[in-house]
Amino acid sequence: MSKMVEIHVIVPKRLKILVPQRLFEEFEKMVKEEDLGTVITEALTEELKKIRFRTHLEKVSSKVA
Repeated sequence: MSKMVEIHVIVPKRLKILVPQRLFEEFEKMVKEEDLGTVITEALTEELKKIRFRTHLEKVSSKVA
C-alpha cells in the first residue's frame, strides 16, 4: 500500500482526508494555491454527479426488480 498524506480541511465542518502521497505531491506541484478553490469545486461537483447517478440508478433498478 502506498504512503498516505493526511489533509485537514476546516469549512462549516472539519474534515480529515487521506490521500496517496504520490497523488498529493503531483497535485501540489501542478495546482497553484489561488486555483485550489476552482479545482476542488470541480472535483467535488463531478464526484457528486457520479454519486447521484448511482443512487438514482439503484432506486430505478430496485423498482424494476
